[in-house]
Parts: sequence; structure tokens; C-alpha cells
Amino acid sequence: MAKQNYYVVREDALPKIIIKVTEAENLIKSGAVKSTSEAIRKTGISRSVFYKYRNSVVKLENNSQKTVVSISAILKDKIGMLSDFINNLYDLGANILTINQENPQNGAAVVTVTYRVNKSVSNEELLKKLKTCKGVIAVNKVEEN
Repeated sequence: MAKQNYYVVREDALPKIIIKVTEAENLIKSGAVKSTSEAIRKTGISRSVFYKYRNSVVKLENNSQKTVVSISAILKDKIGMLSDFINNLYDLGANILTINQENPQNGAAVVTVTYRVNKSVSNEELLKKLKTCKGVIAVNKVEEN
């Protein structure tokens, strides 16, 4: 097999057809469309172009503006508390990655949540708001990447 070279190219330097191939691929992967035919129809590219480039082009995600945070919270052991807590995180702009809840003891349960937020969202402000949510006994940041 011949050595393959890779290049990182800014989006505005690429031909529009390449960008449309990545858009079609994203439509398929996200489940926004049911078939390849529907994806290529929506993006306006030909089937041959899609199959020619689909395995050759990958869009790099810019994660420099995103932060991954792990927090530990103690929630009251009442129906719906975890759901309310997760909904509050979502409303504050967090993208939940993992949730781990321990068995409740003495009327409270420890929950560890890892989430991703844009750096434009202040973690201190987010934690402050979470602490005021109904059923939350305590919230502490465990780790931030």
C-alpha cells in the first residue's frame, strides 16, 4: 500500500462539493435522513461524487472552545430529582456525556455528571445556578479539561 498524505485545509479553501459531501455524511450519521439518496438529494450532489469522497473527507471539530467538566452532586432521594437536575444542566447549555448515580443512603444520592460546555459559559456561574435548584443539597466540581 502506498504512503498516504493528509492535509488540513480551512473550509473556505475547499471546493463547495467537498463541504456538501461532509454535510451529506453528517445527515446520514445523525439520523436526520433515512437514506443516502435522501442525503444527496438534500445537499444537491451526485451519488458518484458522494461515494468518491465520503471516505476521504473528515470534518475536524474545533474543541478549543469547549470544556469538559465533571461534577459531583448530592440530590435528595425523591422521585424526579435526577431528571430535574439533568434538565437544569441542559437548560444551562451543558451537553451531558456521562451520568453515574449511586444508590441512595440516608435520603440522598450522590450523582457524578460529566458534560461539555462552550467556554463562553462560565462554569462558576453554572455551578452557582445548579446549587439553587430544587432538591440539590450540594454541587462540587471534580475535574475540568
